[in-house]
Amino acid sequence: MAAQPQAQSILIIDQSEPSSPISRTMRNAFRSALNSNAAAARTIYLEPLNIQRFHGARYWEITYNYLKEKYRDKQIDLIVAFGPTALHFISAYRPSLWRSTPIVFGLVDDAVIANSKLLPDTTGITVHRSFQMIVDAARALVPDLKRIALVGAPLADDINRRQYDWELPYKDPKLEIIDYT
Repeated sequence: MAAQPQAQSILIIDQSEPSSPISRTMRNAFRSALNSNAAAARTIYLEPLNIQRFHGARYWEITYNYLKEKYRDKQIDLIVAFGPTALHFISAYRPSLWRSTPIVFGLVDDAVIANSKLLPDTTGITVHRSFQMIVDAARALVPDLKRIALVGAPLADDINRRQYDWELPYKDPKLEIIDYT
């Protein structure tokens, strides 16, 4: 009789809040892909960092201690990091939590990866977003576009749009940027 494949444990570290539509879509797509190739039983754990509401070195330390205690007796076979802050967090703490557990990342901009030193056994798929792409999409919808308003967190503090701050000095001089961040 053939041996049953060993059950795998996957820990998803998501930088967003649990109800974030894009993160929920990514988690569902990830689970669907796993289930389509269900040769082995899998246990999936989810830890949302909720960094839009909680952040800073003290929060990271608390979260590290929480994960260390919570998963103390659990074998983690794969870590999935959704977002650049999740990747940065788990890269900082993997050596002391799960030394040799591979990391797969998603929802990380290629500019972030280009400026990062990844741990061994880390791989993923990057996305490419630029401020110019947003302007091009806006112009497709509004051909005589004259101004764009930026809203939300300041770009330097927004992990998903931080690179736009670097691009703004090179913007189209015919386009007015109104910054409400």
